[in-house]
Amino acid sequence: MIMKTKAILFISAVALFLSLIPSLTNAQFKKGDMLVEGGLGDIKVSSNKTNYEQNGLPDGKSKSNGFGIEIFPRVGYFISKDVVIGTTLGVGFASSKYQNLNDVTGKKTYESKASATILDVLPFARFYFPGKNVKTRFYGQIGAGISLYISEKQESKNFDNNEVVTNTYKTNYPKKLFAFSGEALVGINHFVSQNVAINAALGYNYSQGKETTTTTQTSGGLTFTSDPVKYTSKTGLFSWNVGFTMFIPCKKKK
Repeated sequence: MIMKTKAILFISAVALFLSLIPSLTNAQFKKGDMLVEGGLGDIKVSSNKTNYEQNGLPDGKSKSNGFGIEIFPRVGYFISKDVVIGTTLGVGFASSKYQNLNDVTGKKTYESKASATILDVLPFARFYFPGKNVKTRFYGQIGAGISLYISEKQESKNFDNNEVVTNTYKTNYPKKLFAFSGEALVGINHFVSQNVAINAALGYNYSQGKETTTTTQTSGGLTFTSDPVKYTSKTGLFSWNVGFTMFIPCKKKK
């Protein structure tokens, strides 16, 4: 929650600063202009505590926490006064930690940690809808490309009554997740200066990919590795994005 609050305060502070710059007089685009956009999306901060009961008696506790964030830099080129083509480069990071606790002693019986870094490359096309308000422009956007987990880690441990490790499990990724994805979104640019606008968008993203994993288990000084397991995943989700868009006018020919 602290990270999310800091992000909101940062965006608000920058927006206030930009609002002090002289206002836009004409938010009209033309062929040859450039678009550079940066934003944050899908910030997730989670914390959970659970108490378990069996037959009306305490049976254990668990707690978990997680953090995830993704940034969306984009670059585009106006092929006409209202149509932009370009590429989105999404970079995301996520981490999580989970623990099971003994209800009587409060000591750990199980612990798991995971983290991942994801790279998205999504070429896109954007259309700005005509409007009379020169300071606010709405747009629609579609894109398709690839997603790649460039790093993944997951480790788990079992503990005895003295919190001494008895087993460890490590997930290996000989073939990391490689997915094809597509998105559609609607957004708004509200100009706060001649060439800078606050950007906000809501959309839907669908991806389908494959991944291979193995598990290495260490117990009693012995190590065992499982056979490879292949996964096919299909994911659909609603997403949001907020940030700033800068427009770079094309140079007029002499």
